[in-house]
Amino acid sequence: MHAYIDQGFEFIELVAGYDLSGSPAGQDIASVPLIWQCPSDLPAEHESRLIRQAVLEVWREQLQAASAVNSALMILQFRQPDELHNKSVFIHRYIDLLQSITQETRAAGIQPVLRNSPDNRDQLQLLREIVRAVPGLALALDIAYAHHQVVKNLTGEYLWDSDLAPRLAHIYVSDTNGRDSSLRLPLGSVGNAAPDWSRLVRLIRERYNASVTIDAGSAAPEYLEQSRQKWLSWWAQQ
Repeated sequence: MHAYIDQGFEFIELVAGYDLSGSPAGQDIASVPLIWQCPSDLPAEHESRLIRQAVLEVWREQLQAASAVNSALMILQFRQPDELHNKSVFIHRYIDLLQSITQETRAAGIQPVLRNSPDNRDQLQLLREIVRAVPGLALALDIAYAHHQVVKNLTGEYLWDSDLAPRLAHIYVSDTNGRDSSLRLPLGSVGNAAPDWSRLVRLIRERYNASVTIDAGSAAPEYLEQSRQKWLSWWAQQ
């Protein structure tokens, strides 16, 4: 972490697992803002109340660990079922779940943040209804997910939406081809299939003023630094 800070990164994002026994102690953490990312495969969308309650308990365990290291944000992954039969029922399930963890997270002095998913079926509408019903919940925009299997990258829709834009508290950037949502590549490495970074960076600079995580997967450290320089270059051109 100190090496990344020395490179000029201004915060650190920790990707948590289920086993929190090896979580870093507060005194081991560098003195920069921290973002805590909860496991992304928790089935918060499940129709079973018992399973959703189990998800809530895992989130609570994650909250304790995030609080121990003074995290600023806690990222929760939004998910949709394979078949969405009843939007209203689905939305209210999520609202019930998120109201509880949002209240508890904010009481701990941490901002809860719901990250968009690569499943873009009606996602803007679903997230709109959720944030309207859950005061205090913020959103994270993953641009790779907003680029997944769509004709046009949806970043602009998030940035200009009257419900969603005010809730945006974090952005993820990585290069992707729009077909494989797990593909996390250094910025500028895909070519024409990648997001139109010049346009998107201009939109982000006009409409957003918070943190950005460069998500380059397991790429070598030098690729992360190259991505940071690429991002700063695009930003300076706007």
